This record gives sequence, C-alpha cells and structure tokens, in this order.
Amino acid sequence: MASGMKISPKDAPRDRILKAAGMLFYERGIHTVSVDEIAAAAGSNKMTLYRHFGSKDGLVVEWLLATSESAQAKWRNVEASNQMDALARLHGLVDMMVSQITAWMRGCPFGNSMAELSDPAHPAHEVIRAYFTYQRDWLERACRDAGLRTPQETADALFYIVRGTSAGLALDDQAQFAERERRALSSVIDSARRGPAGLSDVA
Repeated sequence: MASGMKISPKDAPRDRILKAAGMLFYERGIHTVSVDEIAAAAGSNKMTLYRHFGSKDGLVVEWLLATSESAQAKWRNVEASNQMDALARLHGLVDMMVSQITAWMRGCPFGNSMAELSDPAHPAHEVIRAYFTYQRDWLERACRDAGLRTPQETADALFYIVRGTSAGLALDDQAQFAERERRALSSVIDSARRGPAGLSDVA
C-alpha cells in the first residue's frame, strides 16, 4: 500500500519523511530500515527527522496513525454511501475490501508491525489496537443496523476474515483470492440473514 505513495520535493519535510518511512517500513520491515535510509529517501536529514518525530519509534507511531486514518476514511466512505441501508453498507464493504487486495500484497501494515514490535508496551500497539477496534465496532454496528441474527458473532466472523487477508494471499493468486474473499464475506452476511428454517429474516 505504502509503495504507491509518491514523494515530491515540493512536499513539506515532515510529509516527505513520513511518506519515505511508510514505503520503507512496509516494503522491508521496521527493524531493517535505518533512520539514515529514511532521511536519504526523503531528501532530508536525521536532524530534521528527529525534530519532527523525536525518535524512530515516534516516526513508526505517526506512520501507523496516518495509515489508520487513511484506511478508516475508506470505511467511513462506505458508510456514508449507504447510510439508509445497512445491508448494502456491508456488501459495499465487501466490494471495498476486494478492491484493496493489490494494495496489501505484503500483508497488513498493522499486523506486520504488531509482529515486529513484540513489546506490548511499545506505543505503536495502542494505535494498532485502536485501528482493529474501529473495524470490529464498525462491523458490529452495521450488523445490528441490518437486523442480522447474532450481530456480535457475525461481526467477529467478518472481522477475522478481513484480518486473514494476508494469509489467503499466500495460498491463491490475486484473482482467485479476490473471489474467495468475496464469497467468504458474502456467505457470512447471507447466513446471518437466514432463520432456523433457512428462510430470510430480512426483507
């Protein structure tokens, strides 16, 4: 995802550093990238980096915050486009998630960062937890608004499918995985609409 960013010399130094860090962290991992490399990629220097972010850890946190805001904006757009129809909102989310597959070929930046930063006290973990909580809460709210049976359990199932995207990409090519993810998410939603006799509870 971050690899699609463009760094312009016209960007403010802070923005250039944040974009360069995002590309390098996502492509190579947090621990393997040095502050010197980030500053060079941004056309800046370490002094400027430390002035804006305080430390490499501070830069990691700001990168994840920016990535979280960008991702949440996509979820908010889905909600705004389907305010009066929660079921359409859920299916709109499926469409959005499938469309983002090519952007996440190296896995989820939040999951990757959580694995790399093994100390749960690292400040990045708070950002990661907040992002995952946002997704999980969004899903449960949409399931409740759509009148689905067992909205909490349905939201859990949808959430864990979404979170398993990178694992699925290891098994299938992009086209196959896109179809599998769409079927899996849609199946959970459709199953939650059906009553015990297999009849739809939702018009």
